Amino acid sequence: MMSIPAKTPSRSAGNNPRGSAATVMIPENAIIDGMERSAMLPEYVTKAEVKRVCKELGISDWSKKNNDKVKLDEARKILKQLNKSGM
Repeated sequence: MMSIPAKTPSRSAGNNPRGSAATVMIPENAIIDGMERSAMLPEYVTKAEVKRVCKELGISDWSKKNNDKVKLDEARKILKQLNKSGM
C-alpha cells in the first residue's frame, strides 16, 4: 500500500480543526478515476534506464515488476555495488 495526501476541506469548513491534510492508504492494485495507481506515480527514472541498470547488475528487469518484493540474491547484488562506508 502507499499513502497519499487526501484533499480535505479548508479550515473554514470546520471539518479539520488543525488545517492539516489527512492521509489515505491506497491498495497497490487500486484504480482511481480510471487510472491504475502506478500510472499516477511520477517517473523519476526512465524505464530504459531501469532496464539498462538491471542488465548491468545481472538482475531481473525491474521495469516489468508489478510488486515491491526484492529477491534476496538481487538485493545482495545491489548492496555489493553501493558505497557502504557511511551506512
